[in-house]
Amino acid sequence: MRDDPRTQSTTRRSHCNSHCSRTRCCLYIRVYEQRTLLLSAGCRRAQVITRVRTAAAVVLIALLPSACGGDALRVTNAVYLIPASDGPAVVYFTIRNPGATADTLISISSPALSGLSLHETTQMGSGLSAMTHMSPLSRVAVPASGDLTFAPGGYHAMATGTGSPIVRGDSLALTLTFAKHAPVTVTARVLTYADYDPRAAGQKH
Repeated sequence: MRDDPRTQSTTRRSHCNSHCSRTRCCLYIRVYEQRTLLLSAGCRRAQVITRVRTAAAVVLIALLPSACGGDALRVTNAVYLIPASDGPAVVYFTIRNPGATADTLISISSPALSGLSLHETTQMGSGLSAMTHMSPLSRVAVPASGDLTFAPGGYHAMATGTGSPIVRGDSLALTLTFAKHAPVTVTARVLTYADYDPRAAGQKH
């Protein structure tokens, strides 16, 4: 017995509709999945952009103190002491390093002097047998978040070759050169040994 053509037509339409429904459903699912992937990728991209912006902000914040001069070296209490005899004059000062990075003092110069050399005075032995020894230095370490002091009995700079007489009450420019920080130029007051008292508040400059 042959099937009724109308039944076969209805069956074919039903099968077609079912197939089309499944196809549309699959298409919808694929479109949904693609949108989900795009959204996920967009979220990841947004997260990456946010992380990059955050990292850039952290770097800028880290560099801000240096840009504003917060970590710049400062030189205070700079004095040039006239020798009592024909010996060399000496220079004392204090270097203050507020930053977290240590540095090194490489040299000191002045247009009024032909030479300035770094030295350290040390004491060997004790009592009557104690001896004072002076050693030349090529550089001196500047501690992080601390001070480096040039004072009697320790570090000092010896000056030689004045172009013109330097007398009490004068002032001269000193330029300190460092390994990392920019050079610092300060004005040193000219004093005699009798004038100099590192403990006096008046020595602060």
